[in-house]
Amino acid sequence: TPTSLLDNNGLMFEFAALLCILNVLMMYFVIGKEGYSNGTLQLFIVLAFTLFLFSRMTTLIRNAEIYGWEKATALLSYKIPTRLKESKQKPKKQIQVAHNLAFSESFATELETAKNKYGCVNNELLKVRGGNYKSTKKKVPSKSSLFKPVGSDMYQSEKSKVYHVMERIQIPAEILTLTTNSEKEWPKSLPRLLVVNLQIPKAIKGFMSTMVSSEVPCYFLISYHVPSVELVQMAQQTENNEGIDDNATKLLLEWLANCEVDVKMKHRLKILAYIYNFKDAGLPSVCSKFNGKPAMIKEALRVYRGKDNQYLELDIDMRPNNILATRAINSIIPGLLLKLSFALTLIVQGETDEELPERAMNAIEYMNIDARNVEFWPFENE
Repeated sequence: TPTSLLDNNGLMFEFAALLCILNVLMMYFVIGKEGYSNGTLQLFIVLAFTLFLFSRMTTLIRNAEIYGWEKATALLSYKIPTRLKESKQKPKKQIQVAHNLAFSESFATELETAKNKYGCVNNELLKVRGGNYKSTKKKVPSKSSLFKPVGSDMYQSEKSKVYHVMERIQIPAEILTLTTNSEKEWPKSLPRLLVVNLQIPKAIKGFMSTMVSSEVPCYFLISYHVPSVELVQMAQQTENNEGIDDNATKLLLEWLANCEVDVKMKHRLKILAYIYNFKDAGLPSVCSKFNGKPAMIKEALRVYRGKDNQYLELDIDMRPNNILATRAINSIIPGLLLKLSFALTLIVQGETDEELPERAMNAIEYMNIDARNVEFWPFENE
């Protein structure tokens, strides 16, 4: 997206220029003409003009390096939107779903031998809020997840933030036709594909690099999920104003429809991780009480929706803001992933009796991921 006046650096200089102008007005109307000299007034006017001009020039040069001088010049106007019209954008290069993590049908029997595999989760292991959670505080096993995994990829990046990966990944036709409903019957509110892009910090070179920049190189684990037949049918019933009995599905459909515009609803998404081989992986026993406990995602979540609702992408940044915590995670992630077998699920938090019991939105499990030989994101240098 081209930067306009909302660019952080440009906005900072323009804000400083505005302060200078306000200072001049304050002196004129509050202190009076006798309270300042003509030289002081001229100094503030020149300073404001210089800061304003400098902000425009830095924004112009930055955009020109990426989009050329013609588009960069147009973006200087307040009336020009910061996002170019889709029809004028050059199509971005795309890649196919790599499937560089293989599907395992017998996950339990391969737990200690196989590498770089994913599978379906036994939902009995996923504990969610029960129907009477507000009074009993008890959790129950989740029903089967409403989205089913159909593929998974893993990449690494030295530039850290890799958002909206589906701009660069072509959706295979066979994935979009995995459900039984025809195009005519497909619910308009339901995405055909749920994509989860989980960003995990990786080892970085030098402590000061983290101090200077918030950009932390990372792995990103991408999983692709299609709606279950049950979810498609209930979404269709909802669009036809027919009632459905599953409270969690009602809440999920509301979340899917409003997660881009309703911040409070968006922030109700939480992630749950369950490690199968906690002791064998050598993790501290003191951490075992957190195994299988959900965590709210909130500001770490970004949402992107494809054209005609072909996909809904959820980008989750797992890198903590605290520098020391980041360093600690970076030191164990590459070797730890190779030892771990774990399940991941997303859940929309139910807060009232009408939204309970909860149910897993999606669920996928991974086995012994070798992060040492992960491919680099093909568009790393663009």
